[in-house]
Amino acid sequence: MRPRWRLRQQGERTSASSAVVPAMFNNLKARTTPGRYILWSSVDSELIPVPLRIPREFYIHMRQPKESILPQELPFLNLYKLAVHEDTYQEMGEHFIGLASDPNVDGVFELQIPLAVRALVKLGISQCL
Repeated sequence: MRPRWRLRQQGERTSASSAVVPAMFNNLKARTTPGRYILWSSVDSELIPVPLRIPREFYIHMRQPKESILPQELPFLNLYKLAVHEDTYQEMGEHFIGLASDPNVDGVFELQIPLAVRALVKLGISQCL
């Protein structure tokens, strides 16, 4: 256990050390498992690895909505967001290709965005690493 976490667990943090400290993101490195990354961040002049699991997200626009009744009689939209783990996406690639080529599908969006770019957008990093 890291010393900082041990102090937090024991409740011995002082008010000066519990102040919000900005973190700088230094590097985003892909691991051998698809969809998994290590984000290297420097906090208090200490380099800390943060493991990330980034899902594959894309949107499918259907021509006709599926017949469903939503709670509180809300309108059922034709745009669906799909989020799956990258290893599942690669294992079941034919399923997603078949889903995208369905005649009822009007369009598929954000399918080819790299996972590293998606991670940077989710984290809100505006500068290139």
